[in-house]
Amino acid sequence: MSNDVSRRARATEAMSPAKRLDAFRVLSNELYMAQGAVSQQARRLRADDQPALEYMADGRALITSLHDTRRVAGACFDLVAKRDRAHVSGALNAFDAEVPGLKEARDALQHTDEYAIGLGRSPGVKAQRYVRGGQASVVVGSIAIDVERAYGAAVMLVGDIVVGVELRRRGRGLRSWLDIGPRELVTDVALGG
Repeated sequence: MSNDVSRRARATEAMSPAKRLDAFRVLSNELYMAQGAVSQQARRLRADDQPALEYMADGRALITSLHDTRRVAGACFDLVAKRDRAHVSGALNAFDAEVPGLKEARDALQHTDEYAIGLGRSPGVKAQRYVRGGQASVVVGSIAIDVERAYGAAVMLVGDIVVGVELRRRGRGLRSWLDIGPRELVTDVALGG
C-alpha cells in the first residue's frame, strides 16, 4: 500500500459519516467531469477528421482523462460505507480489465523525458503512436488502448460507483445502475427521491 493510499484511508476513517458523504458527492462531480472528458476525446478520435498533431493530442488527452477517472473512482473506495466497498472494488476491477495497461501508458506519456532515454518503469513502453482508420485506438509503446472499450468502461465505472453506491445507500441493493430504468434513475438520484 502506498503512503498516499494509507494516508487517505486514515484521513477518511477519522471523518464523520456526513463529511464522508459530502466528500463522496464532491468526488462524484469530479467523476462526471472526468468521464465527460473521456467522452469528448473518444468522440474526437472516432471522428478522425482532425490534423495528425491534433489527433495525437486527443489520444494523449484520452489517456489522461481515463487515468483521472480511474484515480478519482479509486479515491471513492475509502469514502463509501464498508458494506459498499466490495461494490466499488468490483467496479474498479471491471474497469481495469477493460482498459489494461492504462497506468503504464499514462506513466509513459507523463514521463516521456524518462522513457525516451530508457529510464521508464515499464520496459517496451518507449514511444507513442496513434492508429487511425478502422477501430480507433491509442498505442503507447506495446500498449494499445481501444477507444470504444475504454469509453464504455469509463461510463460503466462512473455509473456503478456514483449511482450504484447512492442507490445502495438508500437501501435499494442493486448490483448496477443498469438494473433500473432511466425514469426511475432520474426520480431516485437526480431528484433525491
